[in-house]
Amino acid sequence: MQPEHSEQLAEASNVLLLGSMLDDSTKRTHNELLSQESTDRTDVLALTFQSPGQWLRTWTETPETHDGRITVITLDESPYQSTQRTDSVTSSTVNPADLTGIGMEVSDYLSSQAKTDTETVVCFDSITGLLQYTNRKSLFRFLRVITRRIEHVDGIAHFHLNPDAHDRKTISTIKTPFDAIVKPAAADGDVTVSTRY
Repeated sequence: MQPEHSEQLAEASNVLLLGSMLDDSTKRTHNELLSQESTDRTDVLALTFQSPGQWLRTWTETPETHDGRITVITLDESPYQSTQRTDSVTSSTVNPADLTGIGMEVSDYLSSQAKTDTETVVCFDSITGLLQYTNRKSLFRFLRVITRRIEHVDGIAHFHLNPDAHDRKTISTIKTPFDAIVKPAAADGDVTVSTRY
C-alpha cells in the first residue's frame, strides 16, 4: 500500500478487505494490514478456517520475531475442540456454525486486551467462509456487534470477503459495519481505499 492509503486508514478500526487469498495482491495487502507500523507492542488475534500453522505461514512475520501475543481461533466444525499454547502462539477451535460461540471467544479476548497497554490487531479470514454456515442477516448482526467491540477497545481489524463469491446485495449488506473498504488491484499491486469518514 502507498503512504496515502495508510493515511486514509489511520482512523479506521474495521476494514473490509475485498479479494481472494489466492491472489498475491490480496496476500500482500493482508500482511500490510496485519503488520502496520507501531511503536507499541502489538497483540494479534486471527480467526481463520486454516490451521494455526497454515495461517501463520501466510503472514510475513514469524511468531518468534513478533513482539506480542498471537492468538489463532480456528473455525472448524469437527467435534474435537482444543486449546493449545506455545511460547508465542495460543490456539483454540470453535465451530463456524456457532456465531454465539465465536462472539464469546472474541469478546473474552477483547475484554482481556482492554486490561493491557498493547495494541490489538484482529484478522477475520473469512466472511466468505462463514457465510456457508449462516445467513446474511445473522452474519450482519454478528459483524455489527464484533466491529463495535473492536472499536470500543481501540483495536484495528480487517475482515476478508471474496467479492467473486457473492452477489451485489450480499456485498452491499456486509459492507455496512465497516469504516473502510480496501480492494487490491491484481495487475499492478496497487489498492483502492474508500472510507466512511
